[in-house]
Amino acid sequence: MNNPHCELPDHSVPTEHFSPRGDSSQTHAGGSPTAEELTSCLFFSPDDGRIWLNDQRMLLLHTSSFGTLRREIIERLGQEQARGMFTRAGYLSGARDARLIRERWPQADASSAFRAGTHLHTLEGMTKVEPLHFKFDAESGFYEGEFLWHHSCEADEHVAAYGIGQDPVCWTEIGYATGFVSGLFGQMVVFREVECRGMGHGACELPCGRQNLGTMGRCRTRPELPESGQLTCTSAQRPDASSEL
Repeated sequence: MNNPHCELPDHSVPTEHFSPRGDSSQTHAGGSPTAEELTSCLFFSPDDGRIWLNDQRMLLLHTSSFGTLRREIIERLGQEQARGMFTRAGYLSGARDARLIRERWPQADASSAFRAGTHLHTLEGMTKVEPLHFKFDAESGFYEGEFLWHHSCEADEHVAAYGIGQDPVCWTEIGYATGFVSGLFGQMVVFREVECRGMGHGACELPCGRQNLGTMGRCRTRPELPESGQLTCTSAQRPDASSEL
């Protein structure tokens, strides 16, 4: 891929009084919002043909139809443009879900609010998210985490259309993770897929780190990012501590 950058709109949630600090080891199974509480936000209204996640209208779509749409966009616009479009769509979805958590559960502890994003991403059917670990302090700008995605529908559809390739292909899901965490914290936190089922791996892996807006983790955001945001999507090779995105 020649151009690794995708321009993103600013849909972060205001954080005037929200400077969370959390750790995956502090997350309790019963911490609100739980997976059950989030599931209760999903409403089917068959009489008027609408589905709702809290106050957001949703769409139930066959993954094969999503795959067909994705393939046609790739073939008409090219992979670079298609990747940008799907990443931005995922980013908007993640940012809206972050707003849902902040507005409906304003008193939730930071770790549970963060974990809710993994539950919502799973509930919405894109992938099964397994958090390996995460730790963050929004006030100091520190974030690190690592996650696995199982059964990614985007990877499945890409492989069905194009077979195993050399680059990660979960563009929508990368956008969602970036949008949710950035929206929750009000600071751009960028995820990078280093292993992908589209490359033949058993699961998709996402390490990410941000330290004081500039120090390199296994993935970082660039300190010169404009306010509108710029998502850095890189190749799937695991970066070392000195590599540039």
